[in-house]
Amino acid sequence: MRNLVHFDSIVGLKVEIVTSGPLNPNKMATITAKVTEIGTNAPVQGANVNIEGPGIKASKTTDKDGIATFDVTPNDKGVVKVVASKEGRIIGMAEIRVLTDTTAPWIELDPVHPITNRPQQEVTGRTNPGNTVTLNGGPAQVAQDGSFKGTVTLKEGLNTIVGEAKNAQGMTVRKMINVTLDTTPPNLFIDDPGYLVDVTEVEITGRVDVMYNGDHEYPAKVTVNGQPAQVTHDIWKAMVKVNPGRNTINVEATDAVGNRNTASREILVYKRTIIHLVIDNPIPIINGEPAAPLDAPPFISGGRTMVPLRFIAEAFGATVNYDATTKGITITLGDMNITMQIGNTTVMVNGKSYTIDAPPVIVNGMTFVPVRFVAEILGARVDYDAATRTVTITRDLLP
Repeated sequence: MRNLVHFDSIVGLKVEIVTSGPLNPNKMATITAKVTEIGTNAPVQGANVNIEGPGIKASKTTDKDGIATFDVTPNDKGVVKVVASKEGRIIGMAEIRVLTDTTAPWIELDPVHPITNRPQQEVTGRTNPGNTVTLNGGPAQVAQDGSFKGTVTLKEGLNTIVGEAKNAQGMTVRKMINVTLDTTPPNLFIDDPGYLVDVTEVEITGRVDVMYNGDHEYPAKVTVNGQPAQVTHDIWKAMVKVNPGRNTINVEATDAVGNRNTASREILVYKRTIIHLVIDNPIPIINGEPAAPLDAPPFISGGRTMVPLRFIAEAFGATVNYDATTKGITITLGDMNITMQIGNTTVMVNGKSYTIDAPPVIVNGMTFVPVRFVAEILGARVDYDAATRTVTITRDLLP
């Protein structure tokens, strides 16, 4: 009779390791452990995988494909051990070494705007994980994945920022970028719009600094009384609504990096009054419209054209007073004071004496004066058309 001996069959585990790249100190990598049965090579689900090495200690359970994945960052040279176990199985083991990184370092600096008005410039970029980085000699903060950032203090004008990466073996590499610091507000000028009469809108023009970097032009933004102006290179222009009298034009310029400057200018808009008087005709014409007839028409005496004083003065905004006792006439317009006397060729203007060719006279109760002297003293222009015997008196008033 034979004696039969029964043996239990115990299956062993096999561990295979795949890494995303060489394992180097202070460099992040991924370790993938695949656990299979020895002999059948069937994947083992639910195996416990323990990984341990310099700066590394972790555990995971394999998935249905027998896979467990670990993201690791060794902190020194040495050996990483991977052990797989499952009840009823012989443990499996594998090792992988952490070696010194002998690859040359590299560095990339992210682009920055070539011009800024901020003295503190943040610089970012990437390098090999585990490298140290300096920016113009100052240390930058380097993350585990090799991304870094730091701040550089700029000086006015062109600056060169040097980024240097160094690996554990002391090998270095450099990259440079240029940036210009400009904190000066743009120069801003407003042109004289000229003499303005009876306008409600005027084109305001001027000049503004243009910011350049190499061949690239960065025009400024300009607003005129809060509205955008059209800017072409260093010339700007805008249409502005105006009123008769004094108008203030406020201009603001902002360059490409935010430096700002302002300027203002007062412009005057005059209101023109034109009076036509025809010799021996009592109907005056004011700004093209007939006015009420005069008690006595203009006339010529001794080669001088005589016109009614009160009508002319009051048409230009002056006041006239007559003293019947002294036959004195006082004309007031703003800070101007004119005194005359019937039959007297001497005229006082703000205390200064003048002599006129023909004295004031009274006709039909109206005081007449030589038109050219009085009109010009009041700031008006006088023209005479001999063919039509028409006197034209023009004055631009500032309301």
